[in-house]
Amino acid sequence: MALFRNVILAICFLAMNEPCFAMDTGQYQEVQKLMQAPSGILAKKASEILRQKYEIADFALHNGADDGALPFKALPDFVTSNPTSYTAYRIAVLRPELLSRQQCYCDRKDHPTLLQCFLISDKPLIYNDHAATAPVCIRESLLVFLWSESGISPGEITGYLRFLFDPEINQPPQTSLN
Repeated sequence: MALFRNVILAICFLAMNEPCFAMDTGQYQEVQKLMQAPSGILAKKASEILRQKYEIADFALHNGADDGALPFKALPDFVTSNPTSYTAYRIAVLRPELLSRQQCYCDRKDHPTLLQCFLISDKPLIYNDHAATAPVCIRESLLVFLWSESGISPGEITGYLRFLFDPEINQPPQTSLN
């Protein structure tokens, strides 16, 4: 009886705190496909969406230009070291609200949100070099962005990230040999 009551309480809590959206079959298949895709493929998809929907002339302003005109302050080398990490940093600059909602599962516990793995400050823009060499941070940012673009709710995204990256969920149960 207590288990049933706890399940009902959990459902009520979720219903009050997160809008519930029924994911259709197409969205679920897209989530699964993205979970299994290599980071390079995710970066290509994300880069195309960023180019089409979010990158405008103002992108130069994010990188130090005072009037948006070129040439603007060069990006740090670690941001542009490879196409996959460059795409992840672009997501951090152009869609910071997505990454600020999510916990990062990298080994740096001093970053409470995924955004802080990429940016030390957004006013003025100061990049954090941590994410450039952290595959977990890069993959998380790509997935968060692509899932969001697919219409997946922030609560569902949090759940999928926990499923993929949270060591407490992915650890096999401890058993005693005695």
